[in-house]
Amino acid sequence: MTAKELELKDKKELETKGEKTYSCKVYVPDTDIYEDDKAIFLDIDIPGVSKKDVTVKLDNNILSIDAKIRPEEYDGLQPLYGEYNVGHYFREFKIGERVEQDKIDANVNNGVLHLTLHKLEKAQPRQIPIK
Repeated sequence: MTAKELELKDKKELETKGEKTYSCKVYVPDTDIYEDDKAIFLDIDIPGVSKKDVTVKLDNNILSIDAKIRPEEYDGLQPLYGEYNVGHYFREFKIGERVEQDKIDANVNNGVLHLTLHKLEKAQPRQIPIK
């Protein structure tokens, strides 16, 4: 292993305008985005957040992810070593016309929110017959 492999990636704190209404920091979660012919997939890192504390909302083509930790679960803990800061997560994505907005699937597993945005039938690739 090289020293580069051991370096920690700093979390990017969400830049907000106006007053903060949370008692802890809010971070922009790291996200992997990939696609195939039928869907676009988002894997969003939200460590420390349980399924019941995640809200995924779609409004005016904006997909919002709001994931909250429960600060009381960390009261009194004195970690010996920590690789990430504890805080809430928030991120928004603009969704284009290629996505079937009534058909978005979401699940949380091991600190990762998995979203599947199914593509409209007309947006999927197809073979054009030659006459």
